[in-house]
Amino acid sequence: MKVRTVFVALGLFSAHANADTQELPNPFARPALAAAPREGRETAAQPSPTLELRATLVRGRQSSANIDGTIVRVGGKIGNYRLISVHEGAAVLADAAGVIRVIDIDPSRQVTP
Repeated sequence: MKVRTVFVALGLFSAHANADTQELPNPFARPALAAAPREGRETAAQPSPTLELRATLVRGRQSSANIDGTIVRVGGKIGNYRLISVHEGAAVLADAAGVIRVIDIDPSRQVTP
């Protein structure tokens, strides 16, 4: 009786082993990386025509703004603009030609420099 039980168990085990012959993926394998763009060494995004102000932190000379997902301190650059000042809910930017641009956290509000 014990011998028959052993043979039945071995038969079931071998049938199960044959059913699972597909290869399992290696959990430690590194994923394939996407090809990097070849336009230049820096791929820093130039600011979009409409900059989005997401948040402001007003702390005097240490003020900063989150513009298009990038944290910029006063005096720092985002694309072609330099951050001049930060106010509650608004940021003042200037380009190289000195053109002032004010962006507001609420795009429906009209802000003048």
